[in-house]
Amino acid sequence: MIQISNHYISRISLLLAAIEAILLLLVFFAGAGIRFMQWDGSVAELVFDQLPGAVLFMVVVMICMAALGMYQSDAKQDSESILLKLLPSLTMGFAIMTLIFYLFPDIYFGRGLLAIVMLLALLLILLERTIIFRWSGLDHLRSRALILGAGTSAKELLDLVEESATLQNIKIVGFVPFAVEERSVPAATIIPKISTLLS
Repeated sequence: MIQISNHYISRISLLLAAIEAILLLLVFFAGAGIRFMQWDGSVAELVFDQLPGAVLFMVVVMICMAALGMYQSDAKQDSESILLKLLPSLTMGFAIMTLIFYLFPDIYFGRGLLAIVMLLALLLILLERTIIFRWSGLDHLRSRALILGAGTSAKELLDLVEESATLQNIKIVGFVPFAVEERSVPAATIIPKISTLLS
């Protein structure tokens, strides 16, 4: 966890937000390239011309995703759960962008472009999250838990963490057994008395 002001934000949530901010900007410019294939100017001119719209699109979509809990550390991260939150987020984003176009006509860049970038965003964010949460190298970004006790309750907790999609961002680093109790967790997960918590 990382503390910002009085709030704690998981490192995986910050990583997702950073990656998806970049992805949304790239998606917007890719959509602009598809939408304006007959653009007479240079690529740099197209990027500069579409930059305000790209930033607005990125901010609106990320706010919608955050509002639907897509950056909560305990959210389910299987493909179905991601899709069930991502689709309403993008739909809400589309509606908000349409309202902004109505209120501020000067920043209108076309519903055709908006539809293209929404579709690209859906595909890329779904792919990105699926890859990230199946990448074992992210273990060091997961919240770590040290469990006191190694009996049947500890074993039930271990099974719950391993089987529950909502708890997959938690990594149990070990169990500290009490002096007198029957041990039910795997021996490899038990922290010996001679060990330190830093080992």
